[in-house]
Amino acid sequence: MESQLKYIKDKTYDIEDGYAVSLEELPPGLAYSIAVHIENNLPDVEVNDFTTYIFGGHVSYYNEVYFFAFEMMRASGEYPTLTDVSLIECDEYLDLINLNLHIKSNDKSKQGQKKTNTTSD
Repeated sequence: MESQLKYIKDKTYDIEDGYAVSLEELPPGLAYSIAVHIENNLPDVEVNDFTTYIFGGHVSYYNEVYFFAFEMMRASGEYPTLTDVSLIECDEYLDLINLNLHIKSNDKSKQGQKKTNTTSD
């Protein structure tokens, strides 16, 4: 039997051990939800060899909302690297929103609102 070629996604980011270990400590379904949400909404950050960036986000898992923060860096000539992730309290997430350090979802309803706003101008 001949094997078929499988699609391999282009590499857009790296992960460090701390990020993987932190996800392993969470329930598998929640960890998967968080990882997919981060991957689908990965923020674009400036190249800086000396700075890490912290962003917040939230996911729904079994009808409960979980808030999380993740750390990433982007050294010169490299892909962005996810270095850590952890669950946080709602207040901490709200602080990240106030600092504009939260990942925005690519939700279709939000995209529809943007299109509606741009066509009316």
